[in-house]
Amino acid sequence: MACIRSLRARLAVCTLMMVLAPWVWAAALSEATHRKLTEIHNQLAEEQYSTAVQALEQLMASVSGDGYATAVVAQTLGYAHLGLERPDAAIAAFETAIAQEQLPAQPTANLLYTLAQLHLAEQRPERALKYLDRWFALLASVPQELAPPTPEGHLLHASILLQLKQTSAAATAAARAIDLKEDPPASWYQLLLACHFERKDYPAAVDVLKRMLLRWPDDPRYWRQLASLYLALEQDQAALATYFVAQNQNMLEGDSDFLNLVRLAVHTGVPERGARVLQEALVTGAVASTPEHWELLGNAWYQAKELGPAIAAFARAAEQGKDGRLYLRIARLEYQQGHWAEAAQAAGQALGTERFGDRGQAHLLIGLARYELGEFDAAKAALLQAAGFAATKARAEQWLSHLERTRSERTS
Repeated sequence: MACIRSLRARLAVCTLMMVLAPWVWAAALSEATHRKLTEIHNQLAEEQYSTAVQALEQLMASVSGDGYATAVVAQTLGYAHLGLERPDAAIAAFETAIAQEQLPAQPTANLLYTLAQLHLAEQRPERALKYLDRWFALLASVPQELAPPTPEGHLLHASILLQLKQTSAAATAAARAIDLKEDPPASWYQLLLACHFERKDYPAAVDVLKRMLLRWPDDPRYWRQLASLYLALEQDQAALATYFVAQNQNMLEGDSDFLNLVRLAVHTGVPERGARVLQEALVTGAVASTPEHWELLGNAWYQAKELGPAIAAFARAAEQGKDGRLYLRIARLEYQQGHWAEAAQAAGQALGTERFGDRGQAHLLIGLARYELGEFDAAKAALLQAAGFAATKARAEQWLSHLERTRSERTS
């Protein structure tokens, strides 16, 4: 009904024009019809739409056979129906007025344009296009009387064509509207953008978004859309650069923006930059503190070969999620760095969690860590536990043999 309400606003203007300038139609109307229309226009000016409709319907019957009078009365009746938000009745009245072919060029052009708007608002784009094409043709046929098509007319054309899936022509019309408009609003660019999206013409969409960002650089939606387009074009570096520009201007919103940036940073070989952004976002609360997000941070630090921060992030994730899998990963990272006590502790924490399915690996890692610490009894106990699992049996037995040889050598 938004279109109808905007047309109601136009109704007030049209009514006022007719009331103040009765000479437009007075000369061609009978005195009785002229007098009655003047009364009705006063009713419309006071928004007495129902009363006006009744009077106009009676007047319509009395002017039957007079094409010009019928056109004028039908035109007025259409605006009265718009005042009551009756689009179908307004359309019928306007089409009656047009069918008489008696109105001058300017009111005819106005009615054609209004009919195009109304049919589009009522989800009849084919009929809308028919009337708008007639509007364009009329304007071209009498350029000495009528102004050229307005930017709004080209935009309406684009909207209709887009609904009809004529996306190439719609894009051309939308671009024409923007070029003609002195200060086109963002919604006009968004329509052009929609045309390019429908055509899957992503390079053209990128160009439109760049133009939009020159005018509205503080709108985070456009930065996100631009990054998404670069991803669709497999231009990952450009997508990441776009995310970083948005992040530097504090325009990343919601978890997904930050997570996309981090994943792109890891994928494109700059995991440390992504990790630093996510670390700050988690600390400040810009990104929700969840096990999944801390694990992503740990992976980013790991890819950056920053094992200390990686372990700290994995520890937060493991603690929040009671995740034995992550405790085991921490144990392995600690072991790789020669932190034997920390490795044994983390593996023990893994065993202390529920639904942990890699218990053999945890026992094995404890055994190896205790061995490195020289705690042979504790190492043997852990290795015997690991030997009880099929996946770690062979390796645990090898280490048990190695452990006994080491003990023998040290005691001999």
